Amino acid sequence: MLLSDNLSTHSMDRIESETVPFGVSSVVIQIGGLAAYPAMIPDDEPLEDTLITICHEWAFHYLALHRLGESYFSSYDMATINESLVDIVGHPSRRCRADSGPTPI
Repeated sequence: MLLSDNLSTHSMDRIESETVPFGVSSVVIQIGGLAAYPAMIPDDEPLEDTLITICHEWAFHYLALHRLGESYFSSYDMATINESLVDIVGHPSRRCRADSGPTPI
């Protein structure tokens, strides 16, 4: 479930503790991005981190249209493969720097 993007630590702790009487566990955390469409990207991070998150989430959108992405939830191994691939794609700093533009490959 998505909650507000500006919850305090106190509010997060309170929400987690309010689920205890229902016999369920909950974790309320800040996320780096969400591969929904459109992607939800935090706007309070440094430029390079934001670019990495954008590339990471874009890769999930791309994969969702192909067999590899469609198989994400079929097994732990497929989820690991998908996550590994988007981590590789999601690090443009390996190919370029935000402050200097693309570098030759």
